[in-house]
Amino acid sequence: MSLSIETQARAGCRPSPSFLETAACLLCPLAALCRADRTRSSLGQLDERELKDIGLSRSDIDFVARATAGSAGRAPATFD
Repeated sequence: MSLSIETQARAGCRPSPSFLETAACLLCPLAALCRADRTRSSLGQLDERELKDIGLSRSDIDFVARATAGSAGRAPATFD
């Protein structure tokens, strides 16, 4: 006999994750790395003037790539 999710929660037990939850936990970091790589590559192709036009310098590219990689589905990061 298995316990209901409510009973497990009251007892402090966590139900085992479903296949989709497990897959999402594994794929989300990979997707973030891909977003960071795409951002880094796109910004790396810009020349100094184009970077300056958007308020960045070459040294900002890695920071922006890492910041935007983790922000999918959230409000845009601010860079003060």
